[in-house]
Amino acid sequence: MSDLKQAEEHMKEALRMQKSVYGGADHVNVAANLRECFKEELKMVQSIYGGADHANVAATLHELGVLLKQKGRLCQAEEHLKKALRMGKSVYGGADHANVAATLRELGMLQKQKGDLKQAEEHLKE
Repeated sequence: MSDLKQAEEHMKEALRMQKSVYGGADHVNVAANLRECFKEELKMVQSIYGGADHANVAATLHELGVLLKQKGRLCQAEEHLKKALRMGKSVYGGADHANVAATLRELGMLQKQKGDLKQAEEHLKE
């Protein structure tokens, strides 16, 4: 088993264990582990695809952006969501796609939360 695969397995086991310890309830320790899992996953998929645009990388960027948004880290969330949007549009050749639409919606809701209603409206309309 590769070191990356083994690291992923350990992180998943730690996450499963923390969820069990806290009875499945939301908890800061579980959220921190989840964030780290997404960060590790992002490193892995970027390594696997050699930095090229790929749907799996875009999906991981999207999920990390959503998690950061939920934690109130709006600037970091926006950065990840914008990267996911750019990559998704590249991967799908600008064609309509559910993953791109989901990222647009998340960006729109994030910008609404930040008070940038004009930008929120643009993303949500798109």
